Amino acid sequence: MKKILERELKKRLPETFINILRSIYLKAIWVFYKIKYFLKYGHPDFFGDLNIELNTSCNRRCNYCPNSVYERGLIKNEKLMEEDVYKKIIDELAEIKFSGRISPQFYGEPLLDKRLIQLMGYARKKLPKAKLVLISNGDYLTIDNFLKLLDTGISNFLITQHSETMASNIIDLFSYLKKHPEYKKKIEYLHFKEDTPLFNRGGLVKPKVQLNLPRCIYPENPVVIDYSGDVVLCCNDYHKNVVFGNIKTKKLIDIWFSKRFSDIRKQLRNKEFSLPICKKCIGIQ
Repeated sequence: MKKILERELKKRLPETFINILRSIYLKAIWVFYKIKYFLKYGHPDFFGDLNIELNTSCNRRCNYCPNSVYERGLIKNEKLMEEDVYKKIIDELAEIKFSGRISPQFYGEPLLDKRLIQLMGYARKKLPKAKLVLISNGDYLTIDNFLKLLDTGISNFLITQHSETMASNIIDLFSYLKKHPEYKKKIEYLHFKEDTPLFNRGGLVKPKVQLNLPRCIYPENPVVIDYSGDVVLCCNDYHKNVVFGNIKTKKLIDIWFSKRFSDIRKQLRNKEFSLPICKKCIGIQ
């Protein structure tokens, strides 16, 4: 029995050691950001990342996305965030001199919104130090759109490939980047394959390789605001199971510091998964 135990310990020691290092690293990152938020915003429990859903529509129906199961993302069902609501969010962020990351999407394809350049320009004007990141499937990212979005203030592009072959316009864009290497650092490219670990989106889809984690990686970030102005639980809350308030009637800061939102963040940090959607997402139900 002793020999079996020793053999098992030798097998598991490297993995255990790696997990310890990972835990220490994550804790150090968490402490760093708490100090950073306290110094900048006067409170350690703050956010540095927002997803603002400008439009619900998407041109794709990827089988690992809830849009492939539900009709919310169909172009014919498109819903747009009211410009006044969007500007209210940006104006409130400007009041606190927000310098974190803003991405204009939830489950929609932002390049389908014809107002994108205008709205991103407004955000850049009001938030000169914020990082504006466009996450897109790239199907509509032409060279012309790329340059216009750069001019309007987009900091970085995260382009996701969802098929075996790269879209023709992206091939053209990459050819352009070879001639203009100064823009290369602006684009990150991610190809989703069959073996790519993905979230089950709160139990709504079943990716071939599910990303199971022993903890929630979204207790604070990103803050997700859907097209109607609702602040929802996280980017996996497709159906708005948990809504903390609406931007139309409340300030974002007041919603963030509300008792319910604060309590749930604390629970998630402590690995307390009381919400059904969280149990499904984390893989314990």
